[in-house]
Amino acid sequence: MPGLFAMHSLVVYRLWANTYRHKEERLDVSNYGNKPLLDYIFSFVNDNNAPFQVNEGERFIQFDSYRQINDSVLINLKSGRAGLHVDVVDTRTMTDSGISYTEEMAGMVPSRLLIKCTPGLGYALIGIESVPNGGGASVPVTALKNYIASHSTGISLKSERVQERSALDAFTGVEQFELRRYRPSKNIEDGTVANVGTMSFIAKHKRGLRIPLATIDMIKDKKAVAEYFGVTSNYSGREEVFATLKQRDGKPKTFMLDKEFAVPITEVLNESGQPPLSDDQFIAVCLDSFARAEDVFNRDK
Repeated sequence: MPGLFAMHSLVVYRLWANTYRHKEERLDVSNYGNKPLLDYIFSFVNDNNAPFQVNEGERFIQFDSYRQINDSVLINLKSGRAGLHVDVVDTRTMTDSGISYTEEMAGMVPSRLLIKCTPGLGYALIGIESVPNGGGASVPVTALKNYIASHSTGISLKSERVQERSALDAFTGVEQFELRRYRPSKNIEDGTVANVGTMSFIAKHKRGLRIPLATIDMIKDKKAVAEYFGVTSNYSGREEVFATLKQRDGKPKTFMLDKEFAVPITEVLNESGQPPLSDDQFIAVCLDSFARAEDVFNRDK
């Protein structure tokens, strides 16, 4: 059956550290107490090849391997959540597969992250591939912070997601925005095959013009977008809003938006129905996103 690929997205975190004595002075990634951050990362992955629980909750994670690329590290991992009884359906036959797992088990979903540790910046950047049914984008960051805290002395670690306003500073305007609604499906095939049972409403800019970035505040509100397209705002099914923004270098980037201002925008890696990116493609997208973030942080100094 074609098209059985879930959408993957990218979220970016900034990680930094200071000592308890000098809370206003950030440590350089080349010296987190007694060794570089990269050394902690290598040990972290090597010490956590088996699944483990994060903060005594329902989330579990396991790190499989890493590969260093210059000042960055690509990490392959699996994560998931326990606490649910799950019956597995075979989508090829649309029948019960006979496979199930209980609340004491967690289905582990593979994903990746890239950590960039450039000396002199005062922070590291972490690009996390967010996948459906995984443990959540924040889980690897929490696990890494817990590990460094337990294997160092006198170091305080902090992290934050790269916020929406900072991200938007790297763009010049909106190319188009889309309201995508998913019709309720009566069988598994309709609900998983790409572009089956969907309705899309798309607004594009006029030739030679561009939709102002200020429009993002309206686009994030699904009800406002529905009113713009002249359709009912009381939709009972699943719906998402996407916006394609133009970078300062002219390249377009597509993001999935949320009406809550505090939630950062999320970059789409692969649409539903498209296969996940290769490692090299994932690395390239992360580094591009990191470059935008670094540019904004440098201008904010």
